[in-house]
Amino acid sequence: MNALSIVAAISLPVGLGLGSLGFFVYRRVCRFRRSAASAEGTVVDFRENVDDDGDTSYYPIFRFQDTAGQEHQICSDVGSNPPGFKKGYLVSILYDPNNPANARIDTFSQLWLGPVILFALGGTFALLGLVLLLADISGK
Repeated sequence: MNALSIVAAISLPVGLGLGSLGFFVYRRVCRFRRSAASAEGTVVDFRENVDDDGDTSYYPIFRFQDTAGQEHQICSDVGSNPPGFKKGYLVSILYDPNNPANARIDTFSQLWLGPVILFALGGTFALLGLVLLLADISGK
C-alpha cells in the first residue's frame, strides 16, 4: 500500500464521518426550529473564554421571557471574536417551550455555523480521499 492509498484510506472515511455528523447536527437544528417558541431577548453580558493560544472568544449571555412570563438568562454555546453582539442589543430568541433553558439566538451563526463547518470539512476530506483514490487506481 503506497502513501496515496493510505491518505485516501484515511481521508475518505474521515470526510464521510464529518459529513454524517454535519447532517446529524443539521437535522437537530431543524427539529429544534420546528418545535421552538420565539421570544424577544436582550444581550446582557458576555462570557469570555481564552483558549490555549491566548485567543479570546466572547459568548453572548441573553435574557428573555417565556410565554408563561418567566425570565431566563442563558449563555450561548457559540462564541466569536470580535463579539457578534453588543450589550443591550435586542435579539430574536428560539427556545424549547418544554425546556426554556434550551434557547438560542435566532441568527445564522448561532444556529447553522456548526453544520456548515462540518459539511465543508467533511466534503473537503471526502473529495480529497476520492480524488486520491481515483488517482491511485488510474496510476496502477
